[in-house]
Amino acid sequence: MTFGVTYDLLHGLMRAFSCYGDGPPPEPTFLSGNWASVSAARFRLADLYAAIEETVHDMGPEIDAKFQEGVGSLNKRTGIDLKRDLFGNFGDAIFAAARFEDPGAVNAPPASRQLTVFSVRDAKTFEATLETIKTGLFGPGAAQMFRSHEYLGTKIQSMINPRAPNAAQNAGPYAAPGAVANPVFTYAVTDRYFVLGIGGEDLVESAIQNLQSPLPSFWSHPEVKAALAQLPDGAISYSYANLSKLAPVYLKLFTQAMQMGQVRVKDGRLTIAPPVPRPHPQAGGPGGGPADEPLPPKPPADTGKFPLDLSQKPADDDIARYWGPVVSANYHDATGFYSVARMDHPQ
Repeated sequence: MTFGVTYDLLHGLMRAFSCYGDGPPPEPTFLSGNWASVSAARFRLADLYAAIEETVHDMGPEIDAKFQEGVGSLNKRTGIDLKRDLFGNFGDAIFAAARFEDPGAVNAPPASRQLTVFSVRDAKTFEATLETIKTGLFGPGAAQMFRSHEYLGTKIQSMINPRAPNAAQNAGPYAAPGAVANPVFTYAVTDRYFVLGIGGEDLVESAIQNLQSPLPSFWSHPEVKAALAQLPDGAISYSYANLSKLAPVYLKLFTQAMQMGQVRVKDGRLTIAPPVPRPHPQAGGPGGGPADEPLPPKPPADTGKFPLDLSQKPADDDIARYWGPVVSANYHDATGFYSVARMDHPQ
């Protein structure tokens, strides 16, 4: 599948297409092969901010003034210059990776694990900017909202719920016995990258370790390399997704969504089951009002059967026989921005 956007002049938000860098996509040498999806691009966030500024300016002086007022207020609150200190400090390499892990329980949703990595121009300035933002947003309470520990010489910080049990303990692989509080997110700033993880501190720790001792590029894994080889040359970004890993997860999420929506099959038709009646007061209480003791709820009528049975899901090996990788790549030139996507079916 191929699609694209052509243009004569890059103006306003169209400038976002010019934010992509030239040259091949960056190499994710800090990712192992067990990720279900990975993408990498050369993209300049500083240029994107400039494109947004230009677009707002073109909307008229009133909208532009409100935008600048909002940015100024945020700068004052956080103690930074958003454009210079934050967006201006990002580099041009962005990586994203995701996978899902089955928690084991039948009705539990799959656990999402996500890792996003940005290159940075000046690590010390970027880390100081983040500290200033935290203090500006959370004030003295920032110390209670974040916990930190050192890993291979890099400071890792995690935002936590201070009301959660054992919130002060490290819930990563070196957790104290009984620690149960998982971080909202975890981040670290290395000498070249800003690493952001959702789903556990071990994600950031693994990335730091692999940044110091790089692995072979994710693009060099045989199955990934073979899939990308089917795309045209000259790409500026790559995306890879292994549907044999993602399809079972999406099926489970779809099933759970239908269960929450009370979807049923009755008389050959899909229906939505009516809600169970709530207890209602009994009329005829003292003074003609309702009685204090509610009646039990009325039993619901036959609402049909749930249409899916996860116990009948095909085995993972069977799914892998029919669902293969999906790869895509982006390209640009002086006249447009283009994307090419390809999905393989092993059988």
